[in-house]
Amino acid sequence: MKKFVSLLALLLSILYSNAQTKQITGKITDKETGTGLPDVSVLVRGTTTGTRTDASGNFTLEAPSSGKVELEVSLIGYGTKTVSPGSGPVSISMEKENKSLDEVVVIGYGTVRKRDLTGSVVSVKGDEVKKIPHQNVFFRPLN
Repeated sequence: MKKFVSLLALLLSILYSNAQTKQITGKITDKETGTGLPDVSVLVRGTTTGTRTDASGNFTLEAPSSGKVELEVSLIGYGTKTVSPGSGPVSISMEKENKSLDEVVVIGYGTVRKRDLTGSVVSVKGDEVKKIPHQNVFFRPLN
């Protein structure tokens, strides 16, 4: 019975040590202005563990403590960046990515290239969208 209990304790300690996580904190900023970027997606690469940055660009998430951890950081207009966090807070600066979407048309049920579209298309400029009054408290107009 003693051997069984000690073997069980050994197995549980191995399982417990494998399930350990570490907390990763950091801040994501715009490379040009140095200001914190809100709503940036931060994922632990190869897992479904992730979070978003707050209004100041700060984030906190739990990652596995064993093995190599890489963070995949992405934001529309900035692209995707992969970083390996060290010890201590992570500081990531992101550059704007200028891509044109002239050749893609977004429709109610999918996305189509403009040359493959067989229906009518209406174009709405960003300035026109900004003028529309909105009721969503969480909506932040683009500047």
